[in-house]
Amino acid sequence: MKNHIILLFLLLSFPVSAQLSESLFLSPPDDVRPRVFWWWLEGNISKEGILFDLSEMKKTGIRGAIVFDAGSSGYYSGGKVTYHNSVLRTSPGPGFMSNEWRELFQYACHVADSLELELSMNITSGWNDGGPWISPELAAKKLVWSEIHVDGAQHLSINLPLPDKLLKMPDGSVFFRPVATIALKLTDGSDSVKPLENIAIKAVHSINIPKTSAGIGFDWDVFLKDEPPVENDCHALLNDVVDISDNVDADGNLLWNVPQGKYLILRFGYTGTGITVSTHSPGAGGLASTI
Repeated sequence: MKNHIILLFLLLSFPVSAQLSESLFLSPPDDVRPRVFWWWLEGNISKEGILFDLSEMKKTGIRGAIVFDAGSSGYYSGGKVTYHNSVLRTSPGPGFMSNEWRELFQYACHVADSLELELSMNITSGWNDGGPWISPELAAKKLVWSEIHVDGAQHLSINLPLPDKLLKMPDGSVFFRPVATIALKLTDGSDSVKPLENIAIKAVHSINIPKTSAGIGFDWDVFLKDEPPVENDCHALLNDVVDISDNVDADGNLLWNVPQGKYLILRFGYTGTGITVSTHSPGAGGLASTI
């Protein structure tokens, strides 16, 4: 008898649930309606275009948009756009974050508010964060180092070399900030030690990730591949690594009493990657603050 009552309740409630689901599907609440990317390419925007785009979004049931200022990709060059084998010519609009651009964005916010649409904005122009306001100090960075070999025992007074490929500053100088200077007492077999495989990729100094053997996608295993351990296959033992940072001044001058043995001195620091903002609109290029 109990099972019959439950079955009868399910049969009676099913039409109501189906009608409710159909009603929600045909007229969904605002919190489940779609949001879209709203591309402002090359700054080609106007009040007329903003009003038209947002009004059409409202008509089609879109609930909100993200303003994504960007430049066009490979098909756009110097005002020349190839579209369906036709050549269209355009000129860039107001520069990203210029006064005119800000006025248009403010107008877009007012229109969106009047239509009860959500509006947000990508933090920068283009794909990666950054722009002309990003100085080398704020740009994406990487760890770099220089190396010299010295023999002990001796009193060493030397200016340590800077690492290669440092980011250049606008005034022509290089951007380098010290992190640490260490000395490694080398093992007898250090000359035969193999370097870490794919070190440039693993240290994110290069993004040239190899393809898979099938040629489809990237071989991400280069980051995770375990290298078989080899006994005594090391340049130095942990107990033979000495932090000599306090012996180095701001100009890289090292004063150190080198103990007996052969040492590799590593001067570590960081510099900018030099990566710039990609696919940005005119005037919005510059250093990237993230990779």
